[in-house]
Amino acid sequence: MTRPVCLSLFDYSGEWARPWLETHDVILMDSRHPEGWTLNSDLILRYGGPARHWPHELIKFGTLWQVDCILAAPPCTHFSKAGARLWKTKDEDGRTSEHLELIDMVLMLVNEASPRVWAIENPPGRLANMKGTGLRQDALGLPRYSFDPCDHG
Repeated sequence: MTRPVCLSLFDYSGEWARPWLETHDVILMDSRHPEGWTLNSDLILRYGGPARHWPHELIKFGTLWQVDCILAAPPCTHFSKAGARLWKTKDEDGRTSEHLELIDMVLMLVNEASPRVWAIENPPGRLANMKGTGLRQDALGLPRYSFDPCDHG
């Protein structure tokens, strides 16, 4: 019997997915991994390449429909309230739009794979927020969990 898959997107280190190794096959996808598919001695499958290739690679590799868990930590620089003073500039030069495409790709994978569990890291800001005014508020809803990073080492 094949184990279910934990797909961890935008994940170079694998730390977020590490607890899933007990029960799942883990796939890390990040543009910083070596190009293509690799399996190291830690038994974690890695894919390196542009994020726009990930859905095709998962379908080609035959794992998309075995995904039980999706963890996604997409770049958040353009959404975090820490950079709010730059939002207008980023909107105008296309950086916001470029990174929203990454969020949309994650949401498409969630929709296609229908995982039992999924999470997307979203710093306070304008992707989805407690005010209900986020750029992907309709798709993400209100944040369900919030924490201060200093509480987690």
